Amino acid sequence: MSMLPKGGALQYRQEHDADNGETTRRISHLVTLTKGLLPADDAPINLTPRVTAFMSGNDDDEKDDDFYRSPQRQKLDLRQLRLSNLDADTHDHTWSENGGISSHKFSVGDFGYIPEGGKDFDDFVVLGNVLKDGLASFTIQSHAHGTQWSWKDIPIHREPMQPFPLPGDAVCWTLVVLPFAQVDCQVAHASYIERVSDAWRFLLLNGKDLAAKHNVQPDELMLFTRAGTNQDFYIKDFDTQPPLARRPAQAFNVHPVHQPFIQRQGFNNSMTYNHMSALPTNPPAIMYLITSLTPGFEPYWSHTPVVVPPGAARPALNRGWTYKIGWSTGFINWIQLHPEDFSD
Repeated sequence: MSMLPKGGALQYRQEHDADNGETTRRISHLVTLTKGLLPADDAPINLTPRVTAFMSGNDDDEKDDDFYRSPQRQKLDLRQLRLSNLDADTHDHTWSENGGISSHKFSVGDFGYIPEGGKDFDDFVVLGNVLKDGLASFTIQSHAHGTQWSWKDIPIHREPMQPFPLPGDAVCWTLVVLPFAQVDCQVAHASYIERVSDAWRFLLLNGKDLAAKHNVQPDELMLFTRAGTNQDFYIKDFDTQPPLARRPAQAFNVHPVHQPFIQRQGFNNSMTYNHMSALPTNPPAIMYLITSLTPGFEPYWSHTPVVVPPGAARPALNRGWTYKIGWSTGFINWIQLHPEDFSD
């Protein structure tokens, strides 16, 4: 891959078209399609018959698709590479955008384009949704993952969190909070098309008709294969210790220095008994964070792993707890064809 332009990097953004013309966009397609020709990381390093056929200029002779025998296809182009990778089930690439997108602005199955002069997804024009409009039927999956950490840890180490489902498409995250400690966490929800190759096939077969219907070029169409949200939180035990533990030692008529003690020597050991026992402290607390990918759902902290019905008030936390519900941002993955995919 290092022999490819830019070392095989897949750094393509929509605004690159305006800066570098068609070159950057074509290289991005070429890199991902070339990767589909290479053996998997755990496979033997050798040329597959498919790659050998490409290098010799003859694809599989048994193909009955007129495309593979077309005299106009004398040179290897992006469409030929893409069809070959789809046949080999090695074409699952998507492009992604993880910043600057409002939560729930886009949904899986949305399709549209960025008009000429547009730079980012603030300018994106949604033309429809292939799922809601009945144009396609994909298997959609959902996923939630999260991590937790403490800023006091050096080095900071993020630990994965395991959610469990609640009614109403909500999920619950369990966190253990030590006395007077703060736990930060980050949670991401996403829904996605299970087989991205199915979305690529749909766009290849229907891209021209969809583009003509909406008066755009077929290679301008972008189809969202994944959409989700990302949000950060924290929960802090600010002051939940029992009154006895918060009172100074003088309140118990105990002198903190020069306390009498009794020491008993044993066989290779010693034990010390103080007149004053350790003051009582709280054990670690179990807190619950309730989140959901559903638009309009407001996440909240709770002492119980119970979801609140829609429209009901969120439960208040006990005295001594403080928390943060961070700003939610969106992210997407999309696919987009190249003009060569539609060349005759």
